[in-house]
Amino acid sequence: MALQLAGNTVINEDGEAFFNYVTVSSNGYLEVADSASVNLNSNSFQTLSGTTVSANNAMWSWWIKPLVLRDKNASNHWTYACFTQSNGAVGVSITNHDTGTSNQYTITPENAFAADDHNASAVVAGNNKVAIFIQGRVANSAVLNPNNMFYIEFNEGESPAGKNLTNVTFSTAPTALTSGYPNAFNANGKFLLIGRQQQPNTANQWLAVTGDWPLANLSSPKGLFASSNTWTYFALRRSYLDKDVINFAHGWHPYNSNSDKTIRYGSILRNGNSAPWDVYSNGSIIGNITNETNLPFDEFDFETVYTKTGANNSIRLFDVHDNAVAFGLFDVRINRIQYKMAYKSGNTWTDTTICDGGMPFNGVQVRDYYGGMAISERNKYIVTVSVENNNRWEIREYESSDSGNTWVVNDITEGNLYEIAGRPMEEVLSEDSHIYSSANNLQLGSFSWFGTYDGTDYTVFSTNVSSTRALATGTTGTTVDADRKLIITSFNVAQTAYVEVVS
Repeated sequence: MALQLAGNTVINEDGEAFFNYVTVSSNGYLEVADSASVNLNSNSFQTLSGTTVSANNAMWSWWIKPLVLRDKNASNHWTYACFTQSNGAVGVSITNHDTGTSNQYTITPENAFAADDHNASAVVAGNNKVAIFIQGRVANSAVLNPNNMFYIEFNEGESPAGKNLTNVTFSTAPTALTSGYPNAFNANGKFLLIGRQQQPNTANQWLAVTGDWPLANLSSPKGLFASSNTWTYFALRRSYLDKDVINFAHGWHPYNSNSDKTIRYGSILRNGNSAPWDVYSNGSIIGNITNETNLPFDEFDFETVYTKTGANNSIRLFDVHDNAVAFGLFDVRINRIQYKMAYKSGNTWTDTTICDGGMPFNGVQVRDYYGGMAISERNKYIVTVSVENNNRWEIREYESSDSGNTWVVNDITEGNLYEIAGRPMEEVLSEDSHIYSSANNLQLGSFSWFGTYDGTDYTVFSTNVSSTRALATGTTGTTVDADRKLIITSFNVAQTAYVEVVS
């Protein structure tokens, strides 16, 4: 349903028109009249309140890219946002930008997985096909095999409801402690799936499956990464500069202040020398995933981005971009995190501090979650951060105009008392979107979340407010999209919205 912005209008002294308490639905959109334009420079986080669905860390499960995928090709224009609910079900919200409609679908049944922040999905699209991959940290063996990755495949424009779950064996041992975090990509007809198995110590902790796109000829799982350390993580993201390159950063779970404090970087190249999916780091090809050359890797195969010594600090990796990595430095002595970025120029990585991120969620332990950070898809010098500020949580957007040396706040949205801001997620472009993107193509941008957190169990996070930032890539900052529609993607039946419109 489209709602014209009419009624309940207040014009302030600066000539700005405010439309308060406009009721929208998750299947609807806000249509802006031709005589008005959304102000994308002030109050441009579109805040939705009154959420009725309880989600369990879906919006800030740490290591899935893309969790929010935008796919635009010659005939269709879609956004896919995956989520997890507190009953263990996994689903997806699909927005059709051409019609301005959004629908929510549940993929797995209730109690298929234990309620846990690891449970989420990766979505991959291209050639008018979509596949969503799911693997829970702890599967209910009476419902789903805990050693399998599961996926559904459907045509764009087709409802995924009722699609059968297909198994992908994703374990090197029957007793593997599966741990999820699937990452799925396609490039020029080739497919790559990466996920964490998290066996102890020297076992293959991350696995890879290769094949053809749309899904065919999937390989058995290949040992991608092994280390003598545990709790290893990869953040992956398709390159904005080259759609055939998947950048990655490697880091560690900051379980305590004595854990590994080094972040590393590399790339996976679709057009390999001998086969698809060469792995590139430190200025050279170091192996190939398809033919398993030099697998598994360990952390010392990748180039060092940042390292910190001393027992009082821990590092958490957040996001990756072209020659850019976002992370946090936590100081246990003061119980606070600093948000940082590292950039590569030539062969040198340098780091810069963006802001103080405040305290972790409801606690003093290093393992407790901090808010988090996302790098803008199209501009690696724009970031969205979740910040604790004097017992109130905020979503902030920062921008640097001098290659990351200094940062200026563009926007701040403050949550209500007792709410925390979950990890921001940036919308990622699919292979198709790179082909058809242009300077005037508007994206939804960052997805941010406010909610309540159970301090006795770090996996329980229930959202009751979500917000999205509409980003204008043109010079005027006045367009919403080609049809003047602002799409609100949310997991809710009815909400109350506040939108600022400049007359």
